[in-house]
Amino acid sequence: MGSIQYDKQNNIFSLTTKNTVYSFKLVNGKFLVHLNYCGIKETTTDYTARPLAFASYAEEQNENFYFETAHAEYPMFGSGDFGADAIRIRNPKGNNVTYFEYSGYDIIKGRIDVKNLPCAYADDKVETLIITLLDDVYQVKLKLCYSVYFDEDVITRYVIIENCGSESLFVENAKSLSVDISNKELEVITLTGAHYFERTVRREKINIGKFSVASCRGTSSHHFNPFIALCENNADYESGNVYGFNFVYSGSFENVIEKVHDRVRVQVGINGAVEGFCLAVGETYYTPEAVMTYSTNGIGQMSRNFHAFIKKYIIKKENNRHPMVLNTWEAFYFNINEEKLLQLADEAVKVGIDTLVVDDGWFSIRNAENAGLGDWWVNLDKFPSGLKNFSEKIYNKGLNLGIWIEPEMVNPNSELYKAHPDWCLNAFNRPLSLSRNQLVLNMALPEVLDYLKDKFKKVFDGVKFNYIKWDMNRSLSMVGCNFDGKNTDNILYRKFMEGVYDLHEWFNQTYPNVMIEGCSGGGGRYDIAMMRYVSQIWASDNTYPTDRARIQNGSLIAYPACMMSCHVSNPNNALDNNEEMDYRFKVASAGVLGYEMDLISVSDEIKLKIKKQIEYYSKFKHVILDGEFYPVYAKDETYVYYYYEKISGDVVLFYATQKTGDKKTIKISSILNDCTYNLSITNKSYNARQMKEGIEISFDKKSDVLFFEKLN
Repeated sequence: MGSIQYDKQNNIFSLTTKNTVYSFKLVNGKFLVHLNYCGIKETTTDYTARPLAFASYAEEQNENFYFETAHAEYPMFGSGDFGADAIRIRNPKGNNVTYFEYSGYDIIKGRIDVKNLPCAYADDKVETLIITLLDDVYQVKLKLCYSVYFDEDVITRYVIIENCGSESLFVENAKSLSVDISNKELEVITLTGAHYFERTVRREKINIGKFSVASCRGTSSHHFNPFIALCENNADYESGNVYGFNFVYSGSFENVIEKVHDRVRVQVGINGAVEGFCLAVGETYYTPEAVMTYSTNGIGQMSRNFHAFIKKYIIKKENNRHPMVLNTWEAFYFNINEEKLLQLADEAVKVGIDTLVVDDGWFSIRNAENAGLGDWWVNLDKFPSGLKNFSEKIYNKGLNLGIWIEPEMVNPNSELYKAHPDWCLNAFNRPLSLSRNQLVLNMALPEVLDYLKDKFKKVFDGVKFNYIKWDMNRSLSMVGCNFDGKNTDNILYRKFMEGVYDLHEWFNQTYPNVMIEGCSGGGGRYDIAMMRYVSQIWASDNTYPTDRARIQNGSLIAYPACMMSCHVSNPNNALDNNEEMDYRFKVASAGVLGYEMDLISVSDEIKLKIKKQIEYYSKFKHVILDGEFYPVYAKDETYVYYYYEKISGDVVLFYATQKTGDKKTIKISSILNDCTYNLSITNKSYNARQMKEGIEISFDKKSDVLFFEKLN
């Protein structure tokens, strides 16, 4: 029996994962009504609820079906469902009443990939349900696609829209997912913030009305991450019902939560206010993929479901590499040259660094942020022997080389802009809109992609490097549709993202031995879609450990630690304090560890400290990268969680606090029985029973990372 079943007698579709069931019913042969999304033993929703006053019904249904009280599987605008709509299409006459009826279904092995966008992989365990709906008036075919990832308790959803009619239509809204949940006292968890303050966990009650988390920036943004979760008000890390949702897209999005008297509706998809689009005759459009999971065992299990799914079905196996890097940015900023970096490389080798990352300033006339972007050729004043020869020198010292790029941007003070000002995003007859002295290249233009591929190939071919840091340092504004001279809709936002993904894929294929670290002013594109192409993502430009502890705690709610790039930094080369170095290391070692400082000028004592830190991290790195995440406590700037790696059986416990001197009893319950563990710092042993009953931890430092190595 597969994970997808259709009960012909009762007209019920059931999608089953290891611990959950998602089901909906075909009513009157025409309409899809959501029944439940919950643990298998729970009861289903009664779609025959008594209608409200003023409820609408189709004449042919004879008052036995009301859209308003039936929990629509995919709500249509203007149909009589007065809640948030998932699909809204306007015809050339301005009418946007949208009305689809059931046409048929298919169940297939594997899945349909989302055209021109990243999506999850499928193996022989994955099945997909495809429901076909038709709008006879508009002559539009709608396919609702559900792919089931059984072991991970994940279902992904995406929609295919095909214009089979004789006139172009404008799609004002097309969500990838819509779910109605029977009325409960629910709370919503979001990851909000700003540049330097990304992914702060916020939890609040869902009240009557509409609530949304959205970005119109052309990026998933620092301010609102695409992840959301709905949970019962008594849910904690280990117990309670939790619904988790996310979006496989790096552009503008909108997640909507609407509560009325009898239900809570949650929707995930593109931001129609920014990314509505024209659907030409014969054209087919794929929405980005949405991801959902359900947990009866609290927030922690929801997080582990997402982590397992991302690790297995999003991250490319060849991208699973995480070198120990030293980045030059906070050491020298733009003031770099070959002589200085070779000296830095000598110091890096001594402490155990394996990759030197040359950040901004290596190309063109790039000595400040106001010039050079777009001109991708090496600055021979800084690197007189060229990038190829420089990379050989780095390689001969026993290091790999990493290089910073920002392909999507251009400075007005650049040769590229002088030659092709029309290659920039800009609204016709409007003033240029700059940010950080940058304009945005129109990544929807094939000639822009061709230019970038050609320039990067010329500058990188023959260079020995294994790492790219890909940055993107502004939001999209004054976005005009000037890429083909005739488009008047917002499809440019989508085409822009397709171009970005195309260039990422080109790098992956052209330089298969080179990993990419994603970055957008830190965490401005910290999303599942980017995780398809990169090995890790720079979590935030803010490396102050107190802030970083909060940012990392929020990041781990939705995304695995193997994606979370964390550096020990030395701002303005002012750090020469063992205690502060220890604090910064302990916080950074909860993810993918790296360093960002001038090793030439720091004291020998600090260098020795770094060497010991790297040696210690190497002992438990496998637990951070491959282990499961178990949150324990997060309140009042105190964060406690641990990782458990099943193969080795090892455990790493992390805490960060501003309340030093406190003590907490930490239960490490997800370990094997009949095992003995050694705490490497104290060399004290604990058996599994002691670990599960709880170990008293004294918060005598602001942060610590405790490695419990399984002995037998």
